[in-house]
Amino acid sequence: MDTLKEVDVSLHGSDVQAMNMGKEINDWFSRCFGWDVMLVYLPPGKTRKVLGNLAPKNAHEDPNQRAGSAGQNSWFSTFTNYVPTILQSKEAHLEDEGLTFADCAPYLVVTEESVSDVSRRFPDGAMADVTKFRPNIVLEGAEAAYEEDYWGAISILPKSGRAMDIILTQNCIRCQSLDIDYTNGTFAKEEKGTMLKKLMRDRRVDMGKKYSPVFGRYGFLGGKEEALEMRGGAVAVGSEVYVSKWNEERTRFYWPGLM
Repeated sequence: MDTLKEVDVSLHGSDVQAMNMGKEINDWFSRCFGWDVMLVYLPPGKTRKVLGNLAPKNAHEDPNQRAGSAGQNSWFSTFTNYVPTILQSKEAHLEDEGLTFADCAPYLVVTEESVSDVSRRFPDGAMADVTKFRPNIVLEGAEAAYEEDYWGAISILPKSGRAMDIILTQNCIRCQSLDIDYTNGTFAKEEKGTMLKKLMRDRRVDMGKKYSPVFGRYGFLGGKEEALEMRGGAVAVGSEVYVSKWNEERTRFYWPGLM
């Protein structure tokens, strides 16, 4: 690592210095993809700044949030996708959130019910590809599609150990990446290339980004003490989940430069 050179990386206007992994590795990836590629690595302790109102310390100032509990105004669910081991650094607390190369938040939560609603918009029984939404937490058990628009936080109950709270700060605003064919990196043909258009009809529900559709909620691990205690913890398919906080209204997304 001592021989690697630093390179400036800017993602959505949030800057960080990463390590260029070198010519041999970059050349190999470039040959595979057919264009120039640079692989960069973010060492431990380096993070990007969370901008706008995505960070929990800013979301907590939202007057629209109201508290819930496991026994009231909550629904129980289970994981339907595997969530990798959760390794949290000391930066993962409310006073000092940080990002690696995730775009706006470390967690992105969607529900099977909402994915099924998208599938119903396609003809001939075609199924929406959940990977197009790039979630790392997929839940099932919501009473209705897009119920998650109003979630302020969820609590995950591992098979053992204490509950883990994820604060859901803002909606995930969608773009043309939904229409990309992952096999070739170009826009998909025919119906597969119309997912964004289908969501445009009725999912432009965030007044902070009123010309773009919403699907899913961005999330951050809870407070400082919880982040440290959960360091190295893991959740898996079948973990029980409940909504621990609801919002009276949908949140309004703001990240400077993301118009």
